Amino acid sequence: MLTIKQFFTHLYKLKVVHSLLLSGNGYANTPVENFVFKKLFDEYSYCTVYYKFLARSVERIELRNDDKLFAEEMNKLSEKSEINMIFFAKKISKPANDVQKNIQRIYESFLNIAGRDYSKTEILINQYTNSCENSLADPEVRMVYWSKRFQENKEKELNEMFLPSEKPKELKGVNLQCKDRAKILTDGYAGIHFSTSRKAEFYKIRNFKVVKEILIYKPEVEKIIFLKNNKEYFVLFRDSLQWGSMKCEVMTFDAEDVTNFALEKMIITQKSKNKL
Repeated sequence: MLTIKQFFTHLYKLKVVHSLLLSGNGYANTPVENFVFKKLFDEYSYCTVYYKFLARSVERIELRNDDKLFAEEMNKLSEKSEINMIFFAKKISKPANDVQKNIQRIYESFLNIAGRDYSKTEILINQYTNSCENSLADPEVRMVYWSKRFQENKEKELNEMFLPSEKPKELKGVNLQCKDRAKILTDGYAGIHFSTSRKAEFYKIRNFKVVKEILIYKPEVEKIIFLKNNKEYFVLFRDSLQWGSMKCEVMTFDAEDVTNFALEKMIITQKSKNKL
């Protein structure tokens, strides 16, 4: 049976959860780390109470030797689970008072299921025995499981969130050039190439260099929403072809080529102004 220390020793070998090892480096947890740590905190909280509940179900009566051994084993399992629970509570910055209140809440819920006389404890046994055995026996697998669940949920959310209100394929192959008409931006030029039905190549000029980004876009009736790292980046209004101070126009040439050409003109213009 793996302890939590052994668990994290083995964890680095798994590519799918490699980044989770970095969560102890002083930086804030990533979304996947938060998701996995919260799920494992919940698992070990329920298992801590479950094993303690089983121990108390026999401790309240006159114990035979077999009952004593059973209660001792359940208390040991509860303690092991509690160590892991506290570990993940710290990972998600869960206050000790909240942890204790959660334990009390779970125990009360178990009493409501099994009864104050513990007469229906078999309901809890059927529900938690296998899951708690797996949680303590192979935390590595549980980490991978919840990491995969996070990715599956994220993909589902993205598909639902970015489902276009009209067929996006109408934009595939379209190229835009955008200029800063208000002269707010120093390098006020960008090119956009809609490469697929969901992705766009975004070219911008920063510090006299062309920077390329791959963005997700969601076309709507009156606007096109561009997203970077699953967050809204900017919105292009379809009637004015404008976003912020940038004014765009449709062109027949490739966006990357036109952006590079614009950069060359910027460099020539800047060199003509230089006095040194």
